[in-house]
Amino acid sequence: MTARKNTVGWLGWALGALVSLGGCATPGSEADGALALNAVFGEVLNAARAPESEQRAALARAQRAFGADPTDVNRLRLALLLADLPEPLRGDAQASELLAPLAAGASETPARRYAALLAAQLAERRQLTALALRQEKAAHAAARREETLKRQLDALKEIEHSIGERERRRPRNNKPR
Repeated sequence: MTARKNTVGWLGWALGALVSLGGCATPGSEADGALALNAVFGEVLNAARAPESEQRAALARAQRAFGADPTDVNRLRLALLLADLPEPLRGDAQASELLAPLAAGASETPARRYAALLAAQLAERRQLTALALRQEKAAHAAARREETLKRQLDALKEIEHSIGERERRRPRNNKPR
């Protein structure tokens, strides 16, 4: 009896967790929304682990689904794929555009909160990418400057060496004036 009670308790907790993920602005109950959101996470995770050809196919399917039925779930699916897949399939700007209306929605659903979180992470990734690019440019500029200074130093050393050689070759006049 205790084992059955624990199983029922666990199932109740699991169902409660799924229901709390609901409200994805899809037709049907909150449980349907939770299941749809769970399916989206599973699809994105599977696509992220798949070979590139399957990733392309998953992205194309998500684009078609969103084009045919622009629900919050389809919007989130496409945005997650665009944000999570590796280059050249990644599209952070497009993912951010897709997430903006979902994240700014008036209702407080898990899908909208997750969209807001993902939008914030994408914005941070853009900032970090821009910072890395600026640092890379600065490093290249510093390397060019270092190379220029090195060449100038070598030229000065060569001039110094040639002056020393000229001085050694010049006959010395030991006569006092």
